[in-house]
Amino acid sequence: MNILSKIVDAKKLEIAALYEQHELQALRDKCLEQSANTPNRTPLFYQALAKARKAGQPFFITEFKRKSPSEGWINQHADLPAQLNAYTRSGAGAISVLTDTGFFGGSYDDLLLAAETLRQHDPERRPLLLQKDFILDPIQIYLARLHGADMILLIAAILEAPSSIF
Repeated sequence: MNILSKIVDAKKLEIAALYEQHELQALRDKCLEQSANTPNRTPLFYQALAKARKAGQPFFITEFKRKSPSEGWINQHADLPAQLNAYTRSGAGAISVLTDTGFFGGSYDDLLLAAETLRQHDPERRPLLLQKDFILDPIQIYLARLHGADMILLIAAILEAPSSIF
């Protein structure tokens, strides 16, 4: 079994635990309410790319991760706000925050802290916040949004046929 298969198997167990903690429809409703109360909260990815291109600036995505399955802990006690502020000063167009706990040492708390940190920046210059995880289920998407993610990463190799919930 390769590492991706191990991560996906572990993620399926995490998703089952998420369903024990949260009700999917309630999360969906919170996301809809949040969107209704904060119109235009999130700049669109393509708009951000076009803006950088028009300005002749590169658009790059930086990453915050605490550990790696192959290397172990690499940033266990990193100061997430300080790191994100450094990425922002360096001109990052987006910042990826890993939320997988078991293999990468991240969490939804990291994502929320990242969102709070980035909200302190000028909205015109604020990087987009990308949640990086192994997304297999809508519950993860709603939790990403409620914890401040502007976008999520989907890994095509692990996705199954879409369900009607999407």
